[in-house]
Amino acid sequence: MVRDAHYYEEKAEEFSLAGDAEGVAAALYQAAVHDKYLRSQRQHYSGYLFALHYLEEIGTEDLRAAHLAYGELYREEEALPAALNYQHKRIRIGFLAPRFVENSVMRFAEPLLLGLDREQFEVFAFAIEEEEDSFTSYLKEQLDPQGEHYFCLYGQSLEEEAWVIRRKEIDILFDLGGHSEGGQTLMIMAKKPAPIQLSGLGYFDTLGLPEGVVDGLLADEVLVSGREEAQFTEPIFPLPQAVAFQPTEAMRNFREGMPGRKVRGAVTFGVVQNVLKVTDGALRAWGRILQELPDSRLIIKDVLPKTERLERLRRRAEDLGLPMERLELRGGSLSYWQIYEEVDIVLDTFPYPGGFMTALALYFGLPVVTLRGCSYGARFGASILKAAGREEWIAGSVEEYVGKALELGGDAAKLRQAQERLLGEIVDSALLDVQGYAEMVGEALGKKVRA
Repeated sequence: MVRDAHYYEEKAEEFSLAGDAEGVAAALYQAAVHDKYLRSQRQHYSGYLFALHYLEEIGTEDLRAAHLAYGELYREEEALPAALNYQHKRIRIGFLAPRFVENSVMRFAEPLLLGLDREQFEVFAFAIEEEEDSFTSYLKEQLDPQGEHYFCLYGQSLEEEAWVIRRKEIDILFDLGGHSEGGQTLMIMAKKPAPIQLSGLGYFDTLGLPEGVVDGLLADEVLVSGREEAQFTEPIFPLPQAVAFQPTEAMRNFREGMPGRKVRGAVTFGVVQNVLKVTDGALRAWGRILQELPDSRLIIKDVLPKTERLERLRRRAEDLGLPMERLELRGGSLSYWQIYEEVDIVLDTFPYPGGFMTALALYFGLPVVTLRGCSYGARFGASILKAAGREEWIAGSVEEYVGKALELGGDAAKLRQAQERLLGEIVDSALLDVQGYAEMVGEALGKKVRA
């Protein structure tokens, strides 16, 4: 059998459907090695970089080295001629994404897409794919009913796509994709279509592109401390708060219709994540929590309706000694929000924590216990909890993680009080203050342009 890039690409899909994170990473690496075409080689390698974050044994230095190797795929890249320093009445900011449809990234991107001061900023959106939905229509209408601020780049060469952006004289180009979906946005960013290029919200690590391509990576003091900036190939774009969460109308309606929490004798923990994020280390921690609280239960809900993934996870949990009679595994479904009515506390995955799922659980009034890891991506949950004003649920070690979960779950009355306080206070937190967030980021962007 000829084992070419296509073979390994198919193997990666098989491993993903089987819930094998190591297999996914290994197969995508081999796909990149065996690919004959630069563009698809970059795509496979981006997928490999993304998959590395599922693995608990990989260290910060290894992650950095892997991302630096990605930059070698651009050693002969030809950028567009240097962009001019435009003198527009308003700063032109363009957002570049694989697509602008309702997804987890848009819940963090919408505060900037639609919240920046229109007297100071003129906002453009550049989509790589043709896919559209109701959010796309809403975005188009809000940006410009005449259709002159939303562009689909599908079907063009990388250079042609970059020139579409250049001709709009964009002052700041903001990447919302990173290495997700094959790093499509990064290949355009490498052409340097805008004089200032930033990245954030869509990826959770250094990008690895050559120096000078990306002029800033969004981060706050939780995600990156000063001494860690050397780990990144791009400068850090520091903010007091890296993210804000914009609920949809459907989320608001669901929240309003949720029944009141009841003080129950036994606590139900919940994990609502892609099960590729579920590491053995996390399973061991959850097993200890269940053992210390003998009447407690744990529900793990995947994002895909694939029984193979759940069966593999079940075998891993059994091998690690979890009390299987109190562990329920569920496949993904369109109506996954209902699980938030069943669980009392959400346990975050590690070292790859939740982003959207963490923010959503907090919005629905559920405490989330997260582990502050050793890298940008491993701290995203901690950044969200800090913005939500719930730093007391951020653990600095696995021992502390288990302890915080036991403290929350060990007293039903206190847990109910914590839920009530969270439900009432989250809407006034910095995490949900999308207007304040947009003003803060807008001020920082203005300084960046004027620097």
